[in-house]
Amino acid sequence: MYIKQNPAFVVAWLQDHLAALLKSKETFITYADEIEPNAFSLEYLEEKHQVVARLGFTVGEDGTELELVGQLHRSEKGEVGIEWTKTAGNDYWLTAIQNSLNGSLETIA
Repeated sequence: MYIKQNPAFVVAWLQDHLAALLKSKETFITYADEIEPNAFSLEYLEEKHQVVARLGFTVGEDGTELELVGQLHRSEKGEVGIEWTKTAGNDYWLTAIQNSLNGSLETIA
């Protein structure tokens, strides 16, 4: 999926989106009674054109951190796209987060 925005806008938009999800206690998982989101960070590596998203959750008394890396690329028309790669954490959670981020990016396309 490509969007007609520049990379800085996409990164800033994702930053705001993740902040809103953290504030609303979004867990990305439907049966998440004992899961509490507690932190996130989003970093843009300009030289590599990558977005690194780290999300922290508390599960019962234990903590877990998940990480996705998104490779930004441009279409021939100059539109920006992100291809996410799961790098650290539970595959099921990472897929849910990846789907959520892709769905949210569609709203600005």
